[in-house]
Amino acid sequence: MASWRDQATFSNQSDCVEFVPNRLRPSICCECMKQMFAHSSDAVSDDTMIQRALEHSQVAYYGIFGFSSISK
Repeated sequence: MASWRDQATFSNQSDCVEFVPNRLRPSICCECMKQMFAHSSDAVSDDTMIQRALEHSQVAYYGIFGFSSISK
């Protein structure tokens, strides 16, 4: 089974050395205010952070658009 890290693509566009997730938006870094995936893979210390960021993104998307608009 692939890990969360294996399923993600990190662009390394941020100069942050360590990704620090925002408490309310776990896909945003508190240090630089950029998305998690703009960092290097090494800057994200734990795969749990990746999982939380992806889950938050899905909840935010479905919360805005609802499930019925996706199935159309």
